[in-house]
Amino acid sequence: MSNHLERIGIASFLVGAIVALFAGIVSLESTAQNYVTAVLGILGIIVGFLNIASKEKVAFLVSTVALIIAFSTLKTILGNIILFGIGDFFVRVLSNLIVFVAPAAAVVALKEIYSFATERQVK
Repeated sequence: MSNHLERIGIASFLVGAIVALFAGIVSLESTAQNYVTAVLGILGIIVGFLNIASKEKVAFLVSTVALIIAFSTLKTILGNIILFGIGDFFVRVLSNLIVFVAPAAAVVALKEIYSFATERQVK
């Protein structure tokens, strides 16, 4: 992959993680949250296309499935923390991170499925 595309992929990951964190810190109104969700989804798709090499696909998919399951469970647990609205903060951040990671996993999974479907087995 070219150096330019690598930089775009790395920047997309960093921007996505930062947006997920900062958008979780503040409580956004519905319209603003919709824009954040769209931006995170687009950045996740870019990460899925540019950041994951062929040899990393399986490890990435296993990691993202584990992360999504763990974050979903943590949202339930940490959402019950009422003190100073900290629970709401955790729920927003974890939700944003899931929205960011899930499209990347979907892209990698679809690329892998396509690879299986188009690959010819020679006996």
